[in-house]
Amino acid sequence: MFRFRLYGLDIASDRRIEGLSGSARTSRPQVRVHFDGKRASIRADEGLDPFALLRDGDLEYLRVLRRGENEFVFRFHDGARFEVSARGGRVAATWPGSITFQDATSYLLGPVLGFVARLRGTVCLHASAVRIGGAAVAFLGPSGAGKSSLCAYFAQRGASVLADDVLALSRRREEIRAHPGPARLRLWPDSARHLYGAGAELPRVLPSDPGWDKRIRDVAGGGSSAPLVAIYARGGGESRFPRVTASTGREALLLLAANRYPVRLPVPSGRGAEFDFLAAVAERVPLRRIHARRGLGGLGALRDAVLEDLRGLAGFAARAGAGHA
Repeated sequence: MFRFRLYGLDIASDRRIEGLSGSARTSRPQVRVHFDGKRASIRADEGLDPFALLRDGDLEYLRVLRRGENEFVFRFHDGARFEVSARGGRVAATWPGSITFQDATSYLLGPVLGFVARLRGTVCLHASAVRIGGAAVAFLGPSGAGKSSLCAYFAQRGASVLADDVLALSRRREEIRAHPGPARLRLWPDSARHLYGAGAELPRVLPSDPGWDKRIRDVAGGGSSAPLVAIYARGGGESRFPRVTASTGREALLLLAANRYPVRLPVPSGRGAEFDFLAAVAERVPLRRIHARRGLGGLGALRDAVLEDLRGLAGFAARAGAGHA
């Protein structure tokens, strides 16, 4: 078995997964992932209760079915299928010959394990994060908000990438901590060319889906969890020169709640506990709104605005270290 730690969970897998660093933990894993099981036919899902249906325009790309009270079946549009046991302790993956193992693991590392983490009580946000010294800084927002591109720009200038798209959080005493995800970024081709040059040939996130052209860039991982010192999200309106404003109280809480991951996929239990946790995040971690023009050409000015704002936040210098403050 291969062991790794992801989204704050100890996970064991019967196959190696690209983009994940091994873990030396010997304790019993919280989640076991099994690949290559006997492929279930569609008939196996007949009679199961519908739980969620996700669409992208006219395309139904994910259907989640419920078996009994606590077990779930994820069925993706291309035939990838994941069975999630009660409390998420076991995940069994199968997929047709028309797609690759890389396709299957992309789904696993995204919505499937994001759902499992929340099922087990770990709150996840649709956010990316970098580590600056000993501190984690997150960028929150929907797809297309530029989270991955900004993280890549930070990484080119000395930061390490802690998470991309799925940010798992926990509370340790009065501190909110951000947990590592896979050590890779997912970038649209224009972002990849802008950041790494026109000749950069990066592999597809979903090799079998020509209609979805996001690419993978492996990066230096962020290591262990780190205290979250600030969350940045795009604000309403644009500004010629990037500026940052504070978002507090009800606005901050609603913004966090609206950006839970997996997006638009409910979790059947623990909603009250999630809301209480998000309220604690809104209280303890500054949530900042970025007002800036969209576009890859403004990444440098955007990074400068974020760093300038961080220097004014209490506790950042102590967490990041003197060399980064």
